[in-house]
Amino acid sequence: MTLTKDIFLQFMRCYKLGYLELLNKGTKSVHYEPSFRQDTDLVKSFGEELFKGGRKCLNPNEAIEAVNAPLSQDSIILYTPSFTTPDGTLSFSGDILSISERLNWLTHFNNSTMIRLPEHIFDIGFQYKVLDELNLERKIKFRIAYLNKGYVREKLIDIEQLFTIEDVTFRARDNQVLINREIAKINRIIEKNVIPQAKVGNHCIKPEKCNFFDYCWSKVSKGSIHNISGLTTKQVRYLEDNGINNIQDIPDDFKLSNRTLAEIKAVFRNKPILKRNKVQNWFNKIDASGPISFLNIETFESAIPLFENCKPYETLPYQFCLLFRSNEFSEFKQREFIADSNVDPRLQFIQNLLKDMDVNGPIVIYKYSTTVLLLNNISNIFPEYKQQISSIINRFWDLSIPINNGWYFHHTLSKRKDIRNVLAALDNDKLYENLKIKDSKTSASNYRLVSAFPIVKSGQMLYALKDFCFAQTKATCEVFEIFNSM
Repeated sequence: MTLTKDIFLQFMRCYKLGYLELLNKGTKSVHYEPSFRQDTDLVKSFGEELFKGGRKCLNPNEAIEAVNAPLSQDSIILYTPSFTTPDGTLSFSGDILSISERLNWLTHFNNSTMIRLPEHIFDIGFQYKVLDELNLERKIKFRIAYLNKGYVREKLIDIEQLFTIEDVTFRARDNQVLINREIAKINRIIEKNVIPQAKVGNHCIKPEKCNFFDYCWSKVSKGSIHNISGLTTKQVRYLEDNGINNIQDIPDDFKLSNRTLAEIKAVFRNKPILKRNKVQNWFNKIDASGPISFLNIETFESAIPLFENCKPYETLPYQFCLLFRSNEFSEFKQREFIADSNVDPRLQFIQNLLKDMDVNGPIVIYKYSTTVLLLNNISNIFPEYKQQISSIINRFWDLSIPINNGWYFHHTLSKRKDIRNVLAALDNDKLYENLKIKDSKTSASNYRLVSAFPIVKSGQMLYALKDFCFAQTKATCEVFEIFNSM
């Protein structure tokens, strides 16, 4: 049995996940959204562009032979170099190996904007372990290349400015005690041939939602400490380490905020928190009898800035749906827009949004802070629309206030407070039942891939994207009506 770097990292994320992936023997048990894979591939392709003139490693021993070869003045660059320990038990495939007379560098490219702890250190620590077994650890130094979050793209991408490259050799070496201990633990798990038990936690959704999320979380009781949003990750970890998994077992002297205590009481009573007076006072500030609009905007991010004046992972709008009525007795009318996925969507988006915002009255939105930030960024790029954008923002009315301020709490909202889950907690989410796309992440991922689809599938996907955006706007409207009638 060969333990690869990828499977090792899955074990480090969750022992159950790593074990199941190992059983699948190459069939991925972890599902990543297509856009996540797209970002990873894009970053690696730009990495190869930064280190031009290399060749792909086809022979498993090519990298080892190149490092052990007599010193030469000619530098060598190898893409996807692979290394396997002499006993065949550990292996990994790297990104770029650059060999020169002075130094040999193994550079790992990742699509984050920083070195994430501890997963990136686990990654390079495992690689160091393999090279140590091959007696190559003194011949190769390690670097991590990550995206420069302050970089702003001009017309063409400046690849040298796009990446920040950091020497992590000493960090890899200093983590060997931990790596050795974890490999030994993994081997003991494999020898038992029994799926290990695993606690739920943030690793279930980061960096991507695990395929086994629904299975594992279905066993989490309503009274679990994981279902209380007011508990910090540090508090949850402390309680788990002390064998406390249910809220009824939390010690009386354990420090909790008033809001967290209120959430716990709501779970015990099997009744949501509703601070009716605060909700009513907030809704008294908006006149729903006259003209009113409901707006939802869908956005996407890309690791590599796709357009001029973009940063890595900058939020870009691609779609909106607007429902509006002239008074409380009139029917809703609909306006919608989705941008061409082959060009910068921001100018199309803001021109269409401003054109369709000719109606009067307040604009109810749920994603208030992100929407305001998004529109302000657009006004900086296109200052000719700054005044119009500002007038729209002044009309926004924040529907998320009752949720974010704890005036309404339901235990199902502890980890996810998007509009769909709010509607489900208040009433139901039948609005989403027959949709092909049911969440914003999937919507953004599919939008980025629309141009790569065949014409027929592309058309079907555009309809699915519009249906989802409409459902989000409709959900905003229904949540508003429910709160407003309280």
